[in-house]
Amino acid sequence: MTAEMTLGIRPEHITYSHDNGDWKGTVTVEEQLGSDAFLYVDVPELGQVTVRAVGERSFNRGDTIFLSFDPERCHLFDADEQRIN
Repeated sequence: MTAEMTLGIRPEHITYSHDNGDWKGTVTVEEQLGSDAFLYVDVPELGQVTVRAVGERSFNRGDTIFLSFDPERCHLFDADEQRIN
């Protein structure tokens, strides 16, 4: 029996690139918030991932994007939403 877990990572701890990363996705929404924006990215293996984009960026809806993360910034939660690590 496998226990259900959820991976948690803050949007500002995910890096993004045009050509290299751990996950490949498609930008579905770019929410502009002044100098920052939130990119909502559909990643087939994960579902929707929210990324905080800071400063100049050149991603628009429908663009392919590559996402990476620092494992030290990730948190695991159990089925009861209790933090595991």
